Amino acid sequence: MSGRQSAQLIAEDGPTIVGLAYAIAHHARTSGDHVTAFPALSLHPRDSPTEPVSCVYGLGLAVTTQGGNQVMLGEKVLNYGPGQSMLTTIVTGLSFLDH
Repeated sequence: MSGRQSAQLIAEDGPTIVGLAYAIAHHARTSGDHVTAFPALSLHPRDSPTEPVSCVYGLGLAVTTQGGNQVMLGEKVLNYGPGQSMLTTIVTGLSFLDH
């Protein structure tokens, strides 16, 4: 879908999660980590599931537009999918998995 078509999708359907997914795909055309013109905004599309990764999350908001994610904090496992988000309000170590 072209950028113009995705913009029309957003305009016609309102700000939907599908429209957001198309907008992200327009700016981040390959799987991986992408910086944007806004220092606090980065895009992280994936073409396939990932292996679990241990990482430290800073303060932030993660929004899932397609697929699913699993976050493990100690023994607690959190699963979230399209239209759901994760808000981190403290700096903490987590294990993260795209699926």
